[in-house]
Parts: sequence; C-alpha cells; structure tokens
Amino acid sequence: MASIIVRRLQSLKKQLAQLADKVDKLAQDVEKTEQSAKVVSPKPPAKKAAPKKKPAVRSQKKKAAAKKTPAGTKAVTAIDRVFAVIEKAPEEGMDTAALRKETGLEGSSLSNVLQRLKKQGKISSPKRGIYKSA
Repeated sequence: MASIIVRRLQSLKKQLAQLADKVDKLAQDVEKTEQSAKVVSPKPPAKKAAPKKKPAVRSQKKKAAAKKTPAGTKAVTAIDRVFAVIEKAPEEGMDTAALRKETGLEGSSLSNVLQRLKKQGKISSPKRGIYKSA
C-alpha cells in the first residue's frame, strides 16, 4: 500500500512540474504582448461623422397679410383701449365687468393689461375689481 502512495505522489510531482513549466511559458508570452503593446500604441478609434441632416421640407402655406396702419398713425393696442375707457369712466372708477364689455377683452388678457397699467402708474385700484385713472 505504501508503494502505491509513493507512485501516486511521484506522478503528481511530475504533473506539477509540467504545469509550472506551462505557467512560466504563459507568463513570458504575456510579458511579450505587453511590451509590444507599449511600443505600438493603438490609435483611438476614429469618430464617425454625424450623418448629415436633411433640411425639413415645409409645406407652402400662404402667410396672412400683415395689417398695415395708414402712414403717420399708430396701431391701437389693448393697453391703449383699456386706458382710454378708464380715462372716460366716472370719478369712482370702473369695475372689470364693465371693462370687459367696453373693451371686448376677456379674463386673463384684461387682467394682464390692468396689471401692466397699474405698474406703469397710469391707473389705480381703490377697491378690489375697481379701476380708475391715476
């Protein structure tokens, strides 16, 4: 029995020696490839040019003709209309419902115009919803 164990150990010793030789060869190959990689540094991959975009094709729509005012006159804006109505209002001022009716402006449009006129100092608001000339 002892002789069998000795033979197996000798065979394992040979196999280990063969494996050690293979590992040494692989290590040498790795060193060679590393050295060649250092000598010849690879160029970074070239960037591909972005594909050219085709210009968007627009449908041929006719543009609405711009409204022209006669020479020497100024276009009347929503601010001008609202301010003119408030200037003609009685001393106690005018409420938003009446302003809507007179100017034809609705909701946020009228609110924005009134806010802008207040900021410019042209009108004041003595009570909520009532506006008069400053």
